[in-house]
Amino acid sequence: QKLNAARTTNYKLLRKYPTSGFDLSVVSALRTPVDQIQDELVKLAGADLAAIDFLRQYDGPPLRPGEKSVSYHLEIGAQDHTLSADEAAEIRNRIIEGMRGLGFDLRV
Repeated sequence: QKLNAARTTNYKLLRKYPTSGFDLSVVSALRTPVDQIQDELVKLAGADLAAIDFLRQYDGPPLRPGEKSVSYHLEIGAQDHTLSADEAAEIRNRIIEGMRGLGFDLRV
């Protein structure tokens, strides 16, 4: 018996220029879904985001009861040039300030 399943392959454009990475821990209510936090980070990083990886989730001291810290590693970069240190810091700060604007605390 032959399977008649269509196979698709998606390719992602490789970046010509190096990326810059940093870790970020977002403090939220225990009930906040991790994918909601990640979606907000992705939106705020925009086209500058090369990759995002979940690192860990933690709840306990020194966090208050009912809180958790969710940590990610973000890789950022431009498609057309190598980011300067100032550009990378600007993107990182935009993400941090955006998350704070949404009511999240951050451990940076």
